[in-house]
Amino acid sequence: MTPEDLGSEQVEPLISASAIADWHFFLPADHCPEQPSSQPYRIFESRWREVILSWLGREDVEEEKKEQFIETLVNFKDSCEFYEYHAYFLAAVGIREFKTCTLAGEIIQQVVNCGFATFDRETQLWYILIPTITQAARETLAQTDISRVIESISAMVQQPDCPEDTYREALEFIEKIGKGNSQAIAALIHLLKNTKDESIGKDITLTLEKIDLGNSQVIAALIHLLKNTKDESIGKDITLTLGKIDLGNSQAIAALIEVLQQSEDKEICGLAACSLAEIAPSNAEAIAALVGVVRETESEETRCQAARSLGKIDPGNPLVIPALIQVIKNTEEGYTRGAAAKSLVEMGQGNHEAIATSIQFIVDTETSYLHKYPPEYLGKMLVTNQQRQSVVSALQQHLNTDNENKLALFQACYQLLWNIAQHLSYADFYRAWHQV
Repeated sequence: MTPEDLGSEQVEPLISASAIADWHFFLPADHCPEQPSSQPYRIFESRWREVILSWLGREDVEEEKKEQFIETLVNFKDSCEFYEYHAYFLAAVGIREFKTCTLAGEIIQQVVNCGFATFDRETQLWYILIPTITQAARETLAQTDISRVIESISAMVQQPDCPEDTYREALEFIEKIGKGNSQAIAALIHLLKNTKDESIGKDITLTLEKIDLGNSQVIAALIHLLKNTKDESIGKDITLTLGKIDLGNSQAIAALIEVLQQSEDKEICGLAACSLAEIAPSNAEAIAALVGVVRETESEETRCQAARSLGKIDPGNPLVIPALIQVIKNTEEGYTRGAAAKSLVEMGQGNHEAIATSIQFIVDTETSYLHKYPPEYLGKMLVTNQQRQSVVSALQQHLNTDNENKLALFQACYQLLWNIAQHLSYADFYRAWHQV
């Protein structure tokens, strides 16, 4: 069937793509930039767009004809300039249907250049295009072969002289078009595994996090990279990211436990403990791993974070309180003991040994560490008058110092004693204060 058989330009696009054998139905064969054809240019009419794409997707149309059509769109010339872009962008969308097009890579690259920046290899300079074309190009990229788009953008952002603005906008665009898109996710994962640039690796990790953090492929890729990367910064970012995955995710929990038990990087271990507290509530394996760290690791920083995490992960677990008590009794480092005491405050009500140990820590401290915890935390532990009196007797001495270096400790003690006074009778407080 030919354009003449179908009638004039008034023909509505109700014609099935299967009824069109010649691509000249969409673009006149006698087109000339200086003298346009009298036949309709349906390639520029939005109502024919879907018919054109359907035609390109037909299996019964010879690939040679499709190639000719795409090539003609790519090389379309006119004296108005604007339509050259329209034709080129239509070709770019068309290769989504005509996947074996030999010009696909070149077309996508040019549209990426239009959408973000264009690089002149002769002058070695980047040129930003006008906003109208940029916007149209990005809209086109969102409608074409996503995997090729990601591949092309990825190559662009890895150019050592890629402008910062271009780089950021490109990753934001990937984030926008990549949500729920398996091709985009796969392309980003591939880029993440192969990039040697620390900054790019961090940004890709963040982009994957925003696109679909719950995706099993994303999680698996992050875990793979975490196990194999030698870049500490990327390892830290991934460890934190795993703590943002859905609660109870077995993949992430297992990976974090492995990091906690095997990594020699103290900071990464601490981050793993923190992430476990977020995604592994009541998880027996995670608790056992954290308890093991608290009892065995030589790193005070890691022990401190593990103690904090134990206070969040499962307040009712019978393994947790004994482990925290052991930290307070056997550790010299004040911050770690303080973290353990805080966790006991939050979870140890009703446990007499936990209360006694925490009180002992409060009473014995000779540093200003006490002021780091609000009095309400400590007040929760004091459930009997006898306990409150003991604290009054122990802390009263800190109110007699005029050492400016202990001002914070003075203030913390004063506020705690003020709160205790509201729960003790005057006689009990008096006896504790004067130790009579």
